[in-house]
Amino acid sequence: MNTASSRQHGITDEELQALSSFETGPFSEREKAALRLASTLAHTSQKPVVDEALMKQLQDFFSDGEIVELSMVIAVLIGMAKMLFAFDWVEREDYCPFPQPQRPSMVQNRK
Repeated sequence: MNTASSRQHGITDEELQALSSFETGPFSEREKAALRLASTLAHTSQKPVVDEALMKQLQDFFSDGEIVELSMVIAVLIGMAKMLFAFDWVEREDYCPFPQPQRPSMVQNRK
């Protein structure tokens, strides 16, 4: 996630630092439900399945249409991030856990 853009859109430094442990972070229950969905869709949770418990939590805060829309936005952002990293089309921040590729980028190889 781009930290500068996040700050411009009202995300605090405390929230940014708490994303990896959002369950105990300074987020509302609604935000935690959305973050659980994001973690599930990104397969970063221990259980990458939207089960009945997660669906109930989502339905406490979102309509069915909002859950679909939220899921689509999360899926698109995850896919875009993976594509940008795979093609080395994004500048990595110093703390990025993904190594710089050992190959030239696709753009540099164009004839």
